[in-house]
Amino acid sequence: TVSELRTFVTETRSELLTKTQAQDELIAKNTANIQRNLELIQGLQSNQNTGYLEIKELLNTEIEARKAEDIRIEAKVDKNTRDLT
Repeated sequence: TVSELRTFVTETRSELLTKTQAQDELIAKNTANIQRNLELIQGLQSNQNTGYLEIKELLNTEIEARKAEDIRIEAKVDKNTRDLT
């Protein structure tokens, strides 16, 4: 009957609206999670870049210190060699 058909349409419409709202909520939640994950990834990339630059600076400092020490030792060896001759 027409009444049953209206009831069916109304129930189906309500069910579809409920499902649509649930999907919209999931989409909003997923969007927020994606944004959060993006921020975390960008933070990790920033930390990685900072760590790399710090390590590079420390290595350059160590290289310079070793070069200076090599020069000092070489001068000392040269002096000792001259003193022995």
